[in-house]
Amino acid sequence: MSRMHNPAHPGEVLKEWLPEQMTVTQAAKELQVSCVTLSKALKEKKPPKPDIKSLERLTA
Repeated sequence: MSRMHNPAHPGEVLKEWLPEQMTVTQAAKELQVSCVTLSKALKEKKPPKPDIKSLERLTA
């Protein structure tokens, strides 16, 4: 019997991608989402909405 892999929540991955010095407000503005939406994603309450291209702008 194989074990199931529990993948990381997208918010957990997003936390690793965001620059440490960037605030939630700054990141939300860059990603064009509300602070509430991004905060909930980072707290792993719900998946983030921004597409991967938006994330690449922050991490470049």
